[in-house]
Amino acid sequence: MDEEFEKLRNKWYHTDSVSFEIIKTMKYKESVFLKKGLVIRNLKIDCLMFFWKNTERYHFFEEDFNLYSSLAQFKNMPMFSFNQNKKREQSDEWNINFKKYMVSYDLLLDFDSEKDLNFAYSDTFRVKEIFDKRKIPYNLKFSGKKGFHIMVEYKHFPIWMKEMDYDTLVNTLKEFAENLSEKHKLNFLDKSIIDIRRICKTPYSVVYPYYFVALPLSDEQFENFNLKIVSLPYLLENIDNIKYRGLLTRHENSNTFGDMVKEYNNI
Repeated sequence: MDEEFEKLRNKWYHTDSVSFEIIKTMKYKESVFLKKGLVIRNLKIDCLMFFWKNTERYHFFEEDFNLYSSLAQFKNMPMFSFNQNKKREQSDEWNINFKKYMVSYDLLLDFDSEKDLNFAYSDTFRVKEIFDKRKIPYNLKFSGKKGFHIMVEYKHFPIWMKEMDYDTLVNTLKEFAENLSEKHKLNFLDKSIIDIRRICKTPYSVVYPYYFVALPLSDEQFENFNLKIVSLPYLLENIDNIKYRGLLTRHENSNTFGDMVKEYNNI
């Protein structure tokens, strides 16, 4: 760990405007602490008190954990015990019955290039152009590593998609991503990651080992993207611009996503 950046990381998470935005995005979702060799799932973090308790319990700020959230939302998700044996029992039950609690599932398009961020950027730019032209409601963020995420939230799905069971919905979204990639020759869209337990980097979280932030990007920020604007020093200097910023969803009131799915999936 880089001691200087660890101080910045702690300052970032303990800034009220930042923690406010992070908790907003984790509400009703399964939260996950993840680092190489260790995955801690089944965390319910929908308020600051639960966040701080779990970070303390699992030594989040002493370890190189990344913060993830599920693509699904869950109604009345149980609070897991802090007793290790009890939590294991609850987790086993949850892993079997989690679908009973599901109330939504978002589409995530993950563009990633280990060799060159510009490759992922080009594919993301292409899809962004298509979505903007069609007025698809989406948000876009830097993944914190080597790529970008475009997300369409469940609330923007048409009724006929919301009437699907969740396994069918996930398969429909996976097919859409595959067809989108094939039609537009997208080489850096990861199509293998769409599954019902899928998690992704939590917006506004700090990503190891780079110390960049998984930052939702405005059109201007994306069009003029450089790593400086997602760095901890820069963002802490411009912290006043964070609170109430949200996910920056475009075309919020548009109902066009269902038509695009029908077209690309030949429904």
